[in-house]
Amino acid sequence: MTRYLLTTATALSTILGAAATQAAAEGWEYLSYGVEYLQTDSPFGELSEIAVSIGGDYDHGPLAFSGDLSVSYSDLDVFSNTSISADMLAGYRIEPQLMMLFGLEIDYSDIGSTSTEFSLGVEYERNALTLGAYAEGDEDDIDATVAYAAYRFSEATEVSLEITDSGSGPGSTSYTLALDHKRGPLDLSAVWIGASDVDAHVLGLGATYEVGPRVRVIGGLSYLDFGPVTTIKTYTAGAGYRVADNVWLDANYTRTDGIVGGDADTFGLELTFERGRRVMARDRMDDAREDSIALFSF
Repeated sequence: MTRYLLTTATALSTILGAAATQAAAEGWEYLSYGVEYLQTDSPFGELSEIAVSIGGDYDHGPLAFSGDLSVSYSDLDVFSNTSISADMLAGYRIEPQLMMLFGLEIDYSDIGSTSTEFSLGVEYERNALTLGAYAEGDEDDIDATVAYAAYRFSEATEVSLEITDSGSGPGSTSYTLALDHKRGPLDLSAVWIGASDVDAHVLGLGATYEVGPRVRVIGGLSYLDFGPVTTIKTYTAGAGYRVADNVWLDANYTRTDGIVGGDADTFGLELTFERGRRVMARDRMDDAREDSIALFSF
């Protein structure tokens, strides 16, 4: 079984790697794909999930574009669900350092309704500093306004701050502070999320470290503190094998403590390809947040 997985992964990686090389020459600054399988044992039953994702950023002249598409199928003891998420961001440079951004996000689920959200904003980049703001909502109303700033200390390290205002009431204003560091064998992401007038916050840390030319170790911690109500903690550990350039086959285990009814254990297997750097700071901040916080599959 292991030999079959490695053979399949190597063949797929060779094909997609060749396509990525050609795409890079045509203005594609970032490309990624992933296939992931998760098996979770939780108080709510056994959950299995398989997900496929692909993403890319194009940048040429005054035009920039990023797109991410994911399709997942999950099966719990009492129901199953198919979900599809498409997230697109198009940019046009009014000036070399100033870009207008238009976003579209569509989410579909078998057990829920289809949602569509639009966003309109700007992003300004000067040297190591990027500033941005946008408003997002559906066709009827604006749901939130967001302002953010990102600073690159080097090509390897970027820190960002995001402030989101989603209306009135406790928790309507949230703050996200994120760190993204990629240098040598270390790939590190960290995030803190808090909200106004609410005794709750989230801390997350995720990292991989290459211990050899083809092997890396994986680790992660997440801490969700909801004040006197509950505290949820996750611990992730795993290892990966490089099957081709920029392509990894990872296996990991995540323990989740503090959920209602008990604890959860998740085993995951994932094949990923990633090459390049995301063009827009808004996308880089989203990726750092996702890489820092473990997936809660319960």
